[in-house]
Amino acid sequence: MNIAKALFSFDGRLRRRDFWIYSFILWLLTAAFVVVFGGDLEDASLLRPYRFEGAGLIGFAAGLVVLYATLAIQVKRWHDRNKSWLWVLITLIPFIGWLWVFIECGFFEGTRGANRFGPSPKD
Repeated sequence: MNIAKALFSFDGRLRRRDFWIYSFILWLLTAAFVVVFGGDLEDASLLRPYRFEGAGLIGFAAGLVVLYATLAIQVKRWHDRNKSWLWVLITLIPFIGWLWVFIECGFFEGTRGANRFGPSPKD
């Protein structure tokens, strides 16, 4: 699966390894964005070439892109577990939701062979 389909499509399945890789990439992008545009960095003139507080519209747009990509990889991971996209909503439950996603999407194996969401991504 190519990176564009992995991050911006809600169709298909995603194996655990790819889930971790794409999650880490999205985390790194978010962290880099916070370092460049974020907060109260007094001595960050080299890291923050644009001297304004917050990222405004750029930050909002980047946040939406990261949120969309995060949802896309999570939906595909739930599909690999042979579960509906609605399981993404479990994330909204404070603490328990994120823990559930972390354990089930990050550590449990997907269904073997084809399921109702497509062929196995391991093939």
